[in-house]
Amino acid sequence: MGAVELSSAALDLEVAMKGGSGDLLQSSLVSFERELCKVLDSIGALEEPGLAGGEAGVAPLGGRPLRPFAHERTASLALELAALLEANSMAALTVWDQLRPLLHGVNHDKLDAAIDGLDFSEAGKSLRVIAEADGLDL
Repeated sequence: MGAVELSSAALDLEVAMKGGSGDLLQSSLVSFERELCKVLDSIGALEEPGLAGGEAGVAPLGGRPLRPFAHERTASLALELAALLEANSMAALTVWDQLRPLLHGVNHDKLDAAIDGLDFSEAGKSLRVIAEADGLDL
């Protein structure tokens, strides 16, 4: 498949699991998850109708479209971020830093700008739009 970055991230994760610090393990896991999402997105794109190599009428992954919040950790972070934004908590910045790389392929520029500008109300609205498109109740 040529997933060189995924292979490298998997090796880093394996090393971190064998004795790295908690921070190293966390960053390795986030990196691995990001690279895995890229590979899965690429595979899904090949299966979408009208794209080179994909058969017309074939939906990604056996009929289920790839979704940004499909992974349990991503959904959990999105729920946590929504609660922190609602509470106008500065901790939202840290959670957003963890969630952002997991939303590969999702247009989150508006959400990113709102959080950077500390406009938590607007950020909450943007997060709800992304989540609603995915069927996640926040």
